[in-house]
Amino acid sequence: MKTTVRLLSMMVALAASASGVGFLLAGLWPGMLLSLAWAVLWVIGLRRYVQDTDPEAPAKAGIGSGLLLGYTLLVMGGIWTGVWPGWLLLGTCAALASWDLEFFIHRLRDVLDEGEREAMRGVHLQRLGFALFAGLVLAGAALAYHYQLTFGLAVVVAFLAIAALARFIAFFRQAIH
Repeated sequence: MKTTVRLLSMMVALAASASGVGFLLAGLWPGMLLSLAWAVLWVIGLRRYVQDTDPEAPAKAGIGSGLLLGYTLLVMGGIWTGVWPGWLLLGTCAALASWDLEFFIHRLRDVLDEGEREAMRGVHLQRLGFALFAGLVLAGAALAYHYQLTFGLAVVVAFLAIAALARFIAFFRQAIH
C-alpha cells in the first residue's frame, strides 16, 4: 500500500505543480497559491486517511471527491483567466489519477491476502496508466487541432462517445468478474 500512497502523493504534487506553473506563467499568483493550498489540503487529508493501516479498523472517508471538485473549479478559473490549457490539462489528468488512487486505496483495505492485493494493484495501475496516456494524447490532440462542428454533428459525436465509454466500462466490469 505504501507504493500506491507514494504514487498518489506524486500525482497530487504533479497536479499542483502543473497548474501552479500555468498560473505563474500567466502572472496569476493567487491561482498558484490556491493550487499549492489544494495540494497541502490533499496531503494532510491523505495522511489522516492512510494513517491507520490496520485492516480491522473502520475506514475513514477520503476527501478526494471534494478536492477534485475544488481543483476542477480552480482549472475552470484558470481557463477563464487565460492560463495555457496544456498545463491545466496535465494537472487535471494528475488530479483525476489522484482521486482514482485514493478510491483504490480504500478498496485495497478490504483485501486481506497480500498476493491478491499485489495482483489487483498491478492490474489497476496498468489500466490507470493506459487511461492517463490515452486521455493526455486525445486531449492534447483536441487542444492542437480545432475543428468547426455543427450542433447536430456535435450531438452525434457526444452520443457515440458516451456509448463507447459505456461499452468500455461494461467490458472491464465483465473482465473483472
